[in-house]
Amino acid sequence: MLNNSGKATLLLLTGLMMSSVAMADSGGTVQGGSGNVTLSVPVTTSTCSVSIPDTAITFNTITKNSAAPAGTVLDNQKFDIQFKDCTLDSLSIKTVASDYMKDMPGSTDAAAFDSSTDPDQALYYRILLPNVPEITRGGVLFTSGDKYFDIKGAPLVITPGSADYTLSSKIRLVSSGKERSNLAQNVTGSFNYLVTYN
Repeated sequence: MLNNSGKATLLLLTGLMMSSVAMADSGGTVQGGSGNVTLSVPVTTSTCSVSIPDTAITFNTITKNSAAPAGTVLDNQKFDIQFKDCTLDSLSIKTVASDYMKDMPGSTDAAAFDSSTDPDQALYYRILLPNVPEITRGGVLFTSGDKYFDIKGAPLVITPGSADYTLSSKIRLVSSGKERSNLAQNVTGSFNYLVTYN
């Protein structure tokens, strides 16, 4: 049993212990309690972005031993162009094909395939777009009402109608009416595209 003197001594010791713990924490650095935070703010002149999900288009198989009349549509393949955060932007889109139809020198919509795979130009293709208010300039096919890309580089102008806007285009494979006997096993072609602020 502690007397009053013992109680006082115990209280004093307890107070000293508590005081010493408090002194150790006050002003001392906690382990892992200091460091550096780096801040960065990316700055760009553009918020608009454009993507084409499928840049390798394969048409349905055609037969080599029979020709279709000129202008016959052989296939259509989807060619979507996606715009993100371009709502208020007026954009110019140009396409330039790797080759053109020699029998259609004035045509701006009929693109030829590579001459090494289609030397007689038995086939050609068109890049078609819906005739919508968001698109200005560009020709219109009188047969279907679709707009088309000028494959010699004259621009279309588009102002996307929403923050996430998909232009549902298509590439159309067409017969020129010529014989297909000289077609390669795989007919190939290509075009370049360029999207800029208008």
